[in-house]
Amino acid sequence: MTGQPSPPGPASAIGRFDADITVIGPPEFREAFAYLARRFTGAAADDAPTTGGAGSGEAPD
Repeated sequence: MTGQPSPPGPASAIGRFDADITVIGPPEFREAFAYLARRFTGAAADDAPTTGGAGSGEAPD
């Protein structure tokens, strides 16, 4: 454990604000936002399961 949070953690914290966001770097941060966008898009889909776990997919390294 390095003491540094994984990229999805800070990205999800920033995503709580009701504001448009532009990621200028680093690439890992952009990838974290893309990962979270896929998860939220899946959750909002009409055919999203109503029961089950937190979703599928793997968090970026």
